[in-house]
Amino acid sequence: MTQRGSTMMITLVVLGILSLIGTTLVSTFRTELSVTQARQFLSEARENAEQGLRAFMNLSSDTVLQPGLVQSDLALDALPLASGTQAVPILHMASDQVSLQIRELFCGDDGSSGTGNMLGTGAKRVWFNIESTAFDAAATQARAQINLGASRVAPPNACNY
Repeated sequence: MTQRGSTMMITLVVLGILSLIGTTLVSTFRTELSVTQARQFLSEARENAEQGLRAFMNLSSDTVLQPGLVQSDLALDALPLASGTQAVPILHMASDQVSLQIRELFCGDDGSSGTGNMLGTGAKRVWFNIESTAFDAAATQARAQINLGASRVAPPNACNY
């Protein structure tokens, strides 16, 4: 009789240990899944920020990046094409948002010395910081930010402000 009672006790202890291990594994898998999803959303937000930056640099940087620009804010959700054609979405999800903030940092000498530079003597350049921020509003509110420096040759007397 005592053998049957001890077998039942050993079986209950083993069952309890297996239940505890199972519960711990489920909790660990849920945590890993949450971390993986957060990384995916962050990766998508980073890709959206890069896409917005590429779209700006390819299509509108020449018209926006001009001397005298203090700050300009843009919002992108599609990549505009040539007139008469439909815009192509650049974002992963319709609820995603990309905003660009363009700031002029400095306008002045191009930093080269002597008379042998390619721009000529006394040439001026204007430097900008372009900040692209992507925000995933629907899922985990993931946010990614990319900064890019850009410069343009400034027309004569453009930096006199």
